[in-house]
Amino acid sequence: MREEKAQAQGTAEPSPAPDAAQVFTGQAAVLRRNVPVALAGLLLNILVLTYVLWPVHPRGPLLAWLGALSVLICVRAIHAAGYRRAKDDAVRLRRWVHLYMAGSVLTGLLWGAAVLIVPTTAMSQRVFIAFLTGGLAAGSMAAYSAMAWLPHTFIVPATAGVALGLLLKGGPMSGVMAAMVAIFGVLLAIMATAMHGTIFTALRLRSENRGLVAWLSNAKVRAEQLNEELKAEIGERSQTEQALRESEGRFRSLVESATDGIGFTFEGHIYYANQAALDLIGYEAEEVLGMPIERFLATTTLAKDELHQRYLDRVAGKEVPRQYETQMLRKDGTVVDVIFSNSVVLLDGKQGVMSIVKDITERKQVEQELRVAKETAEEATHIKDQFVSLLAHDLRAPLNSILSMLALLGSDADRPLSTEQQRILRMASDQGEATVRMIEDLLHVSRLHTGKLTPELRFVDATAITATVTSLLKPLAGEKHIELRDEVPHRTRLFTDPEMLGKVLYNLLSNAIKFTPRGGHIRLFVPRERLTTLAVQDDGAGVDPALVDDLFRHEVKTSMPGTAGERGTGLGLPLSQDLMRALGGEITLESRPGQGTVFYATLPVVRPKVLVVGRDESLGLFVRPHLESIDAEFVGAVDAEDAVHKLGDGVHLVIAETDLQGNGGQHLLQRIREVPGGKSVPLMVIADSSQAGLMEHGFQLGASEIVFKPLVPDDFLVRLRRFIT
Repeated sequence: MREEKAQAQGTAEPSPAPDAAQVFTGQAAVLRRNVPVALAGLLLNILVLTYVLWPVHPRGPLLAWLGALSVLICVRAIHAAGYRRAKDDAVRLRRWVHLYMAGSVLTGLLWGAAVLIVPTTAMSQRVFIAFLTGGLAAGSMAAYSAMAWLPHTFIVPATAGVALGLLLKGGPMSGVMAAMVAIFGVLLAIMATAMHGTIFTALRLRSENRGLVAWLSNAKVRAEQLNEELKAEIGERSQTEQALRESEGRFRSLVESATDGIGFTFEGHIYYANQAALDLIGYEAEEVLGMPIERFLATTTLAKDELHQRYLDRVAGKEVPRQYETQMLRKDGTVVDVIFSNSVVLLDGKQGVMSIVKDITERKQVEQELRVAKETAEEATHIKDQFVSLLAHDLRAPLNSILSMLALLGSDADRPLSTEQQRILRMASDQGEATVRMIEDLLHVSRLHTGKLTPELRFVDATAITATVTSLLKPLAGEKHIELRDEVPHRTRLFTDPEMLGKVLYNLLSNAIKFTPRGGHIRLFVPRERLTTLAVQDDGAGVDPALVDDLFRHEVKTSMPGTAGERGTGLGLPLSQDLMRALGGEITLESRPGQGTVFYATLPVVRPKVLVVGRDESLGLFVRPHLESIDAEFVGAVDAEDAVHKLGDGVHLVIAETDLQGNGGQHLLQRIREVPGGKSVPLMVIADSSQAGLMEHGFQLGASEIVFKPLVPDDFLVRLRRFIT
């Protein structure tokens, strides 16, 4: 990885190519260094020429020529001083060079004009000017060759001007000198071009060398960094490898010391097995490694194929149960029950399966023993319940006969009993009635436990139940001058079995009467914000906190005498709790010694669900507002199959618009009654008034109520409340 990184860095940063801008900057720097010498030499030559021409030359033109050149040289010197400001900006530097070249051209033109102001007769002065021109041209070549074409800006106008001036002076000698000057100027221009090429090459090489030195320096730094990183990575790898070896050692030690069998399989063959796994099947390691796992499974061929398919699915990443139970075959031929816990792992870069195998033979034996014990206990309980049911049934009839005879004996006016005899007769009657009640409770318990007593749930108005129960118990309460108040609001809707709930309330109220002192108060009410709870409150002595947990247990006797010495069977509260649980609810209590007790019989909250099967939307539009007025849920269906499908959602009433005479209506009613969810659900049939004569036929088909069109809202609501109060 480190080598790839280094190679990537080397590829991304190759040695630098020469930069044209850098070379041009170097050319300008060489030019700037030579400018002072070049301008000083030019100025010296001007002064020398002025000294030579002063005696023979007219003063006016000479001074004008001298002044123009001097001013131009000063301007060029000032311009040259601006190099420092332009050297860091490529655009400004190039403009600086171009302006300097323009000044060189003007200087060459003015110098070339010097021969024109020399008199025709002054041949020696013309020769001297030609000599100075050659020297200045050679100096320009030496000073300006670093910059392309810059030497030519002085050589060409200076030599051309002198040669032209000599030709204009006339004479053979002047012509020869003009030719020589021109030839010399051409040679110097050629030499300047060649010298520029040499200098340019040198500057380019210097730029390359500088870039190469910088690149090598950076490369050295990068190499040192890579070297340090490599050392650090080698150290990290060493630490990682050491940690990996330690982790592998710990893992191997953990696996080898595990009490459960651990193994690895690859492509269905055993790759590794720890000592616990080997001990489990009784083999040595060399006997199992590389062998197919199916060889050690004590299962059928079909089961083995299923396990193999699970293995393939697990490796393929499909959802497969991680645990399953099977049997393994030991080396000695015995079979051991095991449970496998599997997970996919990587083995040498390939997918395999790690299995944890646990011996569950002992657990299986315990489970079998518990199963047998449970079946035995259930059978014993069933026999006991049958015995209790038969015994109670056989005892009830004779006891009722005895009570009837005692009542007849006490009512014989012809042979009245004495006071003592009446007391004894009353005691016998009370004991007999208590025994009959105990038998009735035993029968209820037995019927609940054997499944013979099952709740028939429907929506009822709780006041119908509470009114009946309180009317039965008011005479008993009156004997102790106890005020029994029924405060349950009208139309308190409960989803329950009325008979079962009535039995529960009867037991709770009779229990309250038993433990309430003379002149006490008992109230039956619905607690606030608990609309499916009926509460019985008394102002008796309360329940002993030590007995609260055992009040509803059959096996613990908690019965105590009442405030008037009343005796109980001890079965009332446990039976009531069993009945409430069968109804899906429970009984709880709140009690404080000396302040009375409140028993709460709580039922589940159930909102009525009504399935409406109509030929069109008109029936639904009529029924829905009535259902909303009694807080019932509306469920619509369009035909028999749709209705049958929706019956499984816990429907409490079916309202079906159908034809009692045709096959369609008969099919609808039969389909509803055929499915489990529709056998006991109330069925209200909406039929045409012309079929009023078929009402009996409709009831035979399974209708609970038949309503003929046109539907009258008030009448329909009354009929609806028969099923949903």
